[in-house]
Amino acid sequence: MATANTRRNKDARKDDLYTTPPWAVKALLKHETFTGSLLDAGCGKNAITNVLVDAGYNVKGIDLHDHGFGETGIDFTMYNEMHDNVISNPPFTLLNLFILNAIKLARNKTAIFARINVLETQDRFEAIFQFDEFKPHKIYLFSNRVNCPKGGDHSEDSGSAVLYCWLIWDHSLPDVDYAKLYWLDDKAPPRPKKKRAKKAKAVKDKTVDEVEIEIEIDGDTEIEIEI
Repeated sequence: MATANTRRNKDARKDDLYTTPPWAVKALLKHETFTGSLLDAGCGKNAITNVLVDAGYNVKGIDLHDHGFGETGIDFTMYNEMHDNVISNPPFTLLNLFILNAIKLARNKTAIFARINVLETQDRFEAIFQFDEFKPHKIYLFSNRVNCPKGGDHSEDSGSAVLYCWLIWDHSLPDVDYAKLYWLDDKAPPRPKKKRAKKAKAVKDKTVDEVEIEIEIDGDTEIEIEI
């Protein structure tokens, strides 16, 4: 549910719901598989869950807010149930806490979808990336920008297009002192062209007023013709 910039965006939602486009999840599944079930932490409107279910995975969704999907009223930062895999598009303001807890609770893999500056800041380095056990094994960077619609609104002008990536921790592998970087050239499918409304042509009024014509034959015979 990450926003492009929650802290500086005056129009940011209080529930931090910015949905992940399905194509961005499908891009990950071209390169990563998951053994066992998955927990979608902060499932929002099931944007990630739906793609995973369609791919044949067993997924449980949880969220603090009730958007009509998953188990609600659950604060993932306080959650302590182990799962085979954890996947999440975290709220930007809780990014560090989501990452650390997801790594802690996943047996096999952790997948985090976030804007590229997840790799920035001294605070995040000191909390996560300076430790080998918390360094991701892979980073999948989108070469094309990703639009995460605000509140799940897929209208043309919703959200903002920024650089996003997937961070992957494979807990079957030993800790690493560096992450491997991969580029994804996937992009959003083209929007369907909008049909232009045909302008109604003005129809000229061809009604002709009634006209009487009198014809005189042989000087005394009149014939009236109405048109």
